[in-house]
Amino acid sequence: MLVLISSGFHHSNIKISEKWDDWISTLIVTPSIHGTHHHAIQKDTDSNYSTILSCWDVIFRSRNRKRRTANSAIGVENKSDAGVFGLLIRPFIKAK
Repeated sequence: MLVLISSGFHHSNIKISEKWDDWISTLIVTPSIHGTHHHAIQKDTDSNYSTILSCWDVIFRSRNRKRRTANSAIGVENKSDAGVFGLLIRPFIKAK
C-alpha cells in the first residue's frame, strides 16, 4: 500500500516550492526529482529509480539533481509517439 501511495505521489503533478522540494527530496522521492527519470534524454532516464526513500539513488550513485519542468520532454530518446492506433496494434507487431 505504501508503494502505491508513494508512486501516486511522485508521478503526480503536485508542485512543491523549490525550497521545500530540496528539503523533502533528501528524504523521500518527489515529483520533480522522479520526473527526471522519465525525461527523453537517456542520461536522465538512467537515474532517480527510487520509489519511496531517495537515499537509494544516493547509495547506488544514480541520483540526478536535475529537476523536471513542465516543458521537459518525456519518452525515449530519438523516438516519437506512436499515436493511439500505433499503441493499439503494438502487441501484434513483432519486435525488431
